[in-house]
Amino acid sequence: MKASRLLPFFSRSTLTSLTICAALCFTGLYSFADTLTEGSVLIDYSLVSIGAGSTFNINSGPVVGLILIGNGTVATGSGNNQCSTPGTCNNTNGTPLIYNVSGAASGNQLTMGGSNNPRPTIVPVNPSLAVQAEADARALSTAAAALAPTQMFSNNIVGNGGINVINLTSFSSNSANSPRISGGPNDLFVFNISGNASFGNASIPTLVGVNPDQILWNLTASSGNCLSTSGGSAMQFGTFLAVNGCNFQFSNLGLTGQLINVGGNIQLVSGSSINAFAPFIGTPEIIPEPGSLALFGSGLFGIAAAMRRKFRRH
Repeated sequence: MKASRLLPFFSRSTLTSLTICAALCFTGLYSFADTLTEGSVLIDYSLVSIGAGSTFNINSGPVVGLILIGNGTVATGSGNNQCSTPGTCNNTNGTPLIYNVSGAASGNQLTMGGSNNPRPTIVPVNPSLAVQAEADARALSTAAAALAPTQMFSNNIVGNGGINVINLTSFSSNSANSPRISGGPNDLFVFNISGNASFGNASIPTLVGVNPDQILWNLTASSGNCLSTSGGSAMQFGTFLAVNGCNFQFSNLGLTGQLINVGGNIQLVSGSSINAFAPFIGTPEIIPEPGSLALFGSGLFGIAAAMRRKFRRH
């Protein structure tokens, strides 16, 4: 029987009810859309410096995890402790820094080593990798910036059990006003900062029930130092992301997380390090919950039952 001849079997009210039921079913299935993700490339790297105009300078460490450079990066370095694992680091001890080079890159960091550090391990990878990484970084930044804020910034940030969004024009923290971020395993914290984020002397955020991979700092400035640390120990947590050409300037940074910069400068100097790699987990892939599947199934059952009754009558 043609589909067009099925319609007379249903009253207008029945069709309306079935349409609403179907809409509710699919809404339940797709209510948790995947809006925040690092994609397939960024998730593998603790430090990413890519894009035309990007530079990376290092004179300290360690940098735990892989480093991705390319599409125009100039990588330079000097100084000590440039290893990819904590501990003793010199030309005879320690694990070398590991660079994945995708596309054009230059600078003495690709060849240096010598008396102070083990020679870096350089691994050429497909030029498309940096292209994809840049596209994914821009997509993540755009998605984060588009989220509506859920709360104002304070020194005591409490999660709502989902995506927590805080928008700031600038941010300055020191030992006296370091934020406390508390929540649970389902919380994500997104800080959209349009100006400069500065972490001063002994600025150490307190995490309660929250891991560093649940925090994203989205820095959207297009020039200047959009992220800086200074003074004593500046332990920080989370993924710091910038895609518009601003700079990361560090002194005594001790990061558990990830650095991603497109088109700007990363200055990892003066005792700075990435002590542990913890990329932003983002929102999960769409996995329908049992309740959603039950709703979807009951909707299909209702449609089938209605069709069966109509066919019996006709």
